[in-house]
Amino acid sequence: GEASTKPAIKPPPVVFKENWKEKEDRMRSSSIYGSHPGWRLLPILIKANDDLRQEQLASQLIYRISVILARERIPVWLCPYEILALTENGGIIEAIPDTISISSLKKNDPNYTSLKGFFHKFFEGSDNLADAKANFCESLAGYSMVCFLLQMKDRHNGNILLDNRGHLIHIDFGFFFLSSPGKNSNWESAPFKLTREFVDVLDGPDSRLFRIFRSLCYRAFIALRRHCMEIILLVEMLKKGNEDLPCFRGRPDDAISELRHRFRLDLNDRACLEYVNALIDESLENWRTNWYDRYQRYCVGVL
Repeated sequence: GEASTKPAIKPPPVVFKENWKEKEDRMRSSSIYGSHPGWRLLPILIKANDDLRQEQLASQLIYRISVILARERIPVWLCPYEILALTENGGIIEAIPDTISISSLKKNDPNYTSLKGFFHKFFEGSDNLADAKANFCESLAGYSMVCFLLQMKDRHNGNILLDNRGHLIHIDFGFFFLSSPGKNSNWESAPFKLTREFVDVLDGPDSRLFRIFRSLCYRAFIALRRHCMEIILLVEMLKKGNEDLPCFRGRPDDAISELRHRFRLDLNDRACLEYVNALIDESLENWRTNWYDRYQRYCVGVL
């Protein structure tokens, strides 16, 4: 008899809504301009009463980092998105389709037990699951180095997204360089956010996938270090007229010198490997990350 084809399991609609490509095709077919070769459907958010200049600076830096990593052929994954500050209190942010915040995922999926459990259920089938875990690993490595180098803070499950292919994406860059939430109380002292839940998706800290994660972090760091002047000069250039941004705390030159120091230009490549592994180990063991997540859960309602 014919081999029965297993029907594709549809995700619960509360997790990922209509696939963006399907929505684009549906709307294009009903548009009177749909036959135009330049027709595109772009998701955007209009923001009012919010100064987006700092968000725009962060997005420009992440874009530059992603260009360097792509040029150096480092197989990590980042999702730079456009931000346009139109006035000092409003602008446009490109929305990222086919994503959900980890907080919303926990709230909306009635069968949610853990992030690893979600991966195994949602990406059922060995090939799909392996691809999704690889995507998670590559994006976690990319964003770990971004968050460390730019000192991204306020990293909680409300501003970390998961897409429908397993990638992790950071959004909302209200605190970086010298600034942190709670009047700069430095709640989050880990080099970057590496929770037990993230590590579990990679099959634990002693797994093959976690060794790949370590290797990708190191390779990304070395590539960015080699081209660090592209990143440092971009901040030097953009600080002019933006000295009042909260991320500089009135000391843009200090922010730039600390950024330069994080590249550790005094170390050779072998010492950099130890340096990056030490950053990973410190993030892995850091109790303050857990406390910050608990604070977000109990005081702000972010799961």
